[in-house]
Amino acid sequence: MSRIGKKPVAIPGTVKVSIAGLKVMAEGPKGKLEFVMPAGFKAEVKDQAITVTRPSDAKADLAFHGLARSYINNIIKGVSEGYVKTLEIQGVGFRAQLQGKVLV
Repeated sequence: MSRIGKKPVAIPGTVKVSIAGLKVMAEGPKGKLEFVMPAGFKAEVKDQAITVTRPSDAKADLAFHGLARSYINNIIKGVSEGYVKTLEIQGVGFRAQLQGKVLV
């Protein structure tokens, strides 16, 4: 069983989610994103959370269950918080500084 696929995806108050067939659409302060789920899968909104159900216990469906849930979680996070890359420099002999939005 997919442990990731079973977890519900929390929907923040600033995000609006709509589900039309296999298409899950999310709209928030950072923009709009959508995801088309694999055939047979269903997504439902209950109590400010999205749950994903799979059509069967076939090996491929088990694999796609967690993947579909992760994609939905990523689009919710993307439209509410955005994406951030953090850079960590360790060691001797490295020098870096930020000039505006450019790393030198």
